[in-house]
Amino acid sequence: MPVMVGLPDDRLVYLGAHPRTGEIGWSVPGNSSFPSQLDPAIRRHLTEVYFGSSIPVTPNQAARGRPLLNNICDPDTSAQSLHSLEHIVAELQAPCFNHPSAVLDTTRERVAVKLAHIHGLQVPRTVRTRLDEPADLARVANVNGLRFPLIVRIAGAHNGSATVRIDSADGAAVGLRSIPWGGRDLYLTEFVDYRDDDGMHRKMRLVFVGRDVFLRHLVIADDWHVHAQDRNDWMAQEETTMLTTFRSDVLPRLRETLAAVVDIMRLDFFGMDCSLRPDGRLLMFETNSAMNILHNSKPSPNYWDAPIRQIHDALAALLLDPQRWQFPATRSAAA
Repeated sequence: MPVMVGLPDDRLVYLGAHPRTGEIGWSVPGNSSFPSQLDPAIRRHLTEVYFGSSIPVTPNQAARGRPLLNNICDPDTSAQSLHSLEHIVAELQAPCFNHPSAVLDTTRERVAVKLAHIHGLQVPRTVRTRLDEPADLARVANVNGLRFPLIVRIAGAHNGSATVRIDSADGAAVGLRSIPWGGRDLYLTEFVDYRDDDGMHRKMRLVFVGRDVFLRHLVIADDWHVHAQDRNDWMAQEETTMLTTFRSDVLPRLRETLAAVVDIMRLDFFGMDCSLRPDGRLLMFETNSAMNILHNSKPSPNYWDAPIRQIHDALAALLLDPQRWQFPATRSAAA
């Protein structure tokens, strides 16, 4: 199966040395890492096809009607390749895993609009803009009806990089100094305080494989900007319990809400970072196909082995069954 790897809009790729082995490797921004993390028995069915505005796809790389795996996951950095792949898929009338049209619709401001009315899901308002001066932040917020505090992110930045919370219009100049915002698209998102009664913030990563949903992890931190490195040993028991009981105790209460998310997102494999609130709703932080899911950051054995294996096996089965994909054949992505 061809794995369609698209060059980013700036046509830059990363070259570097492995921190332990020194082996030279390269990566293409805007593409997912999950194909390389599949078991060898699955990877042997996959062939990477690199393409871009100046690198066409040849007939021997992708044949008419043959299933394709779209590896491009970031519409902020790789919109041109996604549009090109739309035309390729339509011309070949091919089934496509994570169809490029669906991925193009995963920018933060579009997701915020699409998912805003799902029962049981709280989605903070988000707009996309550019600023000429820090003082413009207050004007843009006012025009769009956004209330401070605001989370300001550079479009296309991930893993919490290039992100700052600005609590008031007066703090715009100081806050924006911490990110390279000039001349770049920015996301402005209303901040929602999601501290629990114990003062901690809890962020879950849900993983959607077809119509099934898994819990990848739960991270607990005292700061709102939660990341994996914030874990402490005392949090492990709560995370382990949630990983063990999620599908039996928590998922049934969320199933209707999450089924609506699948219907609207039209993706085959993607993630949602969110917080389960005391009233049973999910507070959504982001939903897209660009999340790191199959990588286990700690040596095995550890308590992430089981959920990663469950996700991997469900994903492997889905990849080999194109009839279960959101766009299994000639169905129009605009339908």
